[in-house]
Amino acid sequence: MNQSTELNADFDAELLRLRDYLEQQTGMSYERGRLFQLAGRVNRQLKVAGFAGVREYLSFLQRGTVGAREFKELIDVLSVRETSFFRNQPQFDALHDFILPAILSNKEFARVKTVRLWSAGCSTGQEAYSLAATVHQLLGDNSDWDVKIYATDISGIALDRTTEGLYSEVEIKTFPRRLRDIYFHQEGKNFRIARKLRKLVVVGEHNLLHQPFFSQVDITFCRNVMIYFTVPTIRRVVDNFADTSTKNGYLFLGHSESLFGISDRFRLVDFAGLLVYKKNSESGNGRVNSLTDVPGFVGFDNLD
Repeated sequence: MNQSTELNADFDAELLRLRDYLEQQTGMSYERGRLFQLAGRVNRQLKVAGFAGVREYLSFLQRGTVGAREFKELIDVLSVRETSFFRNQPQFDALHDFILPAILSNKEFARVKTVRLWSAGCSTGQEAYSLAATVHQLLGDNSDWDVKIYATDISGIALDRTTEGLYSEVEIKTFPRRLRDIYFHQEGKNFRIARKLRKLVVVGEHNLLHQPFFSQVDITFCRNVMIYFTVPTIRRVVDNFADTSTKNGYLFLGHSESLFGISDRFRLVDFAGLLVYKKNSESGNGRVNSLTDVPGFVGFDNLD
């Protein structure tokens, strides 16, 4: 690797094997441009875990339960946790002004008062709680609707923070000022998400490569997660989203992400100039799965 002399030929070869193993297990792709970043983080983790080299470390990762625990540690080190409340505000505006009201109206007419949203790759929870606040603004405190917002991620550290629901003053700056007193309680220098939102959010560890462990999702947010995946992996993950969605389910991606030439399970629809993906009608209804039969299901922490 010509980016640095720190990677000798042996390390480079073993690193490529570890890279391939990571992609196989998680979908995360490290091409040559990102391999140097991977090398730096792996090198640090080798020292923390007490391993002399990558070959020994990779062998350990594949060694049953103890290897699985260390693999989780490595994922936490490698995970990118860049997020914020109401990131890409126009998407939340479209959700509040058009999509959610239509879904609620149709379901009320059908006497099916359940709403399911999914923050896939939720990181430290800001997206999931932004979704919860958006739903709560429409339904209020005394609603008889059954609302669940699934917040899932592959990183245990990220999920711990989501469960905790405690954020700094800097982190809540992107939360609309007029809503902060409603949805946060100050604790010292930090701010905790109010119970009225916490009770809507269900936190669970999930690998997007695995089949979803819930179904009939009305709205899925998966933004700036699949930019780290190869095209075949994206196709596989999008199939999971489609299989999990209701027949009229929506999918929100990052502003630079597109399914063009990758999948036709969703089609673009326009909401006042904002493009959102909607499930193609021929894709059928979401598939119901048994929680205990699904690989990758770890469990939920209900924040009630």
